[in-house]
Amino acid sequence: MTTPTATETPQQAALRLGCGTSQVGRCATCQSFCQRYGPGGSPLCPACKSGRPGV
Repeated sequence: MTTPTATETPQQAALRLGCGTSQVGRCATCQSFCQRYGPGGSPLCPACKSGRPGV
């Protein structure tokens, strides 16, 4: 998985994450795009889930 850019759009995030745009949302902690909805979704991005926000 690559690191998101500062100007990433939901469409770009969906391509990076390998999911549909309807599954993309903002991380509840750091506000970066993550797969928030649907199977495998989480309110937190992988970095925040592992305790490393902003990484």
